[in-house]
Amino acid sequence: MIRFLIIFQLSPLLFGQKIFEEFEKEKNNKYYYKETYRFNKIPDNGSYTILFEGIEGDIKVRGHAGAGTEITITRKIRATTEKKAKRLVSDSKILVYHLEDDQLIQVRSNKKNHYKRGVNTEFELKLPMNINLNLKTDGGDIDVTDIRGESIFRTSGGDFDLKNMIGRIEARTSGGDIEVSRVEGLIRVHTSGGDIEIVNSDGQFNVSASGGDLEFLHLSGNIDAQTSGGSITLKNIEGKSVGCRTSGGDIRAEDISANITGQTSGGEINLKSINGFVNVTTSGGDIIAEKITGSLTCHTSSGNIDGDEIIGLVDASTTAGNIEIELSYDSSIKEYSFNLETQSGDIFTLVPKGIPVNIDAEILGETAVHDNLNSDIPLNISLTGNRITGVGQNQNGIIPLRLRTTYGVITIEQE
Repeated sequence: MIRFLIIFQLSPLLFGQKIFEEFEKEKNNKYYYKETYRFNKIPDNGSYTILFEGIEGDIKVRGHAGAGTEITITRKIRATTEKKAKRLVSDSKILVYHLEDDQLIQVRSNKKNHYKRGVNTEFELKLPMNINLNLKTDGGDIDVTDIRGESIFRTSGGDFDLKNMIGRIEARTSGGDIEVSRVEGLIRVHTSGGDIEIVNSDGQFNVSASGGDLEFLHLSGNIDAQTSGGSITLKNIEGKSVGCRTSGGDIRAEDISANITGQTSGGEINLKSINGFVNVTTSGGDIIAEKITGSLTCHTSSGNIDGDEIIGLVDASTTAGNIEIELSYDSSIKEYSFNLETQSGDIFTLVPKGIPVNIDAEILGETAVHDNLNSDIPLNISLTGNRITGVGQNQNGIIPLRLRTTYGVITIEQE
């Protein structure tokens, strides 16, 4: 093994203070080069920014309380000789600057062509907790923990792992996954080719993916989420609004205290234990809703609608499917009305005895007969041509219950 070790002690200059340099030969034409820069006076007050640009490789950041910054750059080289290995390092040299007037630490590559083949680079940063980050890598992962400040991240082909952060966070990757946990602030994240998971966090979340799944767990705040080719899962969310759109996946939401809007072009929608106003649409799947308090507005172009324990306004329609809704009643909620409509399917609704509904039911179709309209609540039924109508009241009905189907059966049962 050949090993060179140099210790530096320099005064502050434009270039960073290099305190350690090591070159080591390993087996199988592999070499290892490591250099460390230290800046003892970088304060822990949010005034400084760390800027990475024009570099490749993984970046690992760890924040700590108190002043002082340390940057370690590790190069792993594959070359036939030591001379060629050192040349590769020299040709892909990384420059570290301390610009005191700008309160900036800058790390960048020496040449426009970035790195040579055969050189893999890793960056490890130990920073004051209160600091701003602007990190861009052309091909690596970014792993950040314990930072408070403005953080902007870009990687062309890696994953993000962001933990225990406070402040405005922007992260974008062209081909990796994003994991976010224990963060607080304005969070904007995007991936062109991976999944996104955000857990145990508080803030405003703007999330997008071109071809992956989105998952939100145990969050407080508002969410705006969209994906072109994946599913969206939400669980234990508290906020004012949740908006989600997907072109090719399911939407699943459970234990939500917020108003929800959702749209999918080719998947199912499954809702459970929602406290808020719900407005969802799918072009090609079923809608299942359970324990909704507030309102439910939903439409599917090709699927069934199944609702259980729905308290509040209901407006449900399907172009080709059945509707089954079990209503519940809370007299403290004033905005009540029910509209169930299918152009090709059956309708079943279960009405509590205490709910004062005013029933207006209609069936259209050449095969319509008297027996297609069944109700535990007495109705005045009439048959005219291919149209059957039924009207009636329960408890001096003041809440509209409008039922419409074509070529189907309507069944009204009472608890």
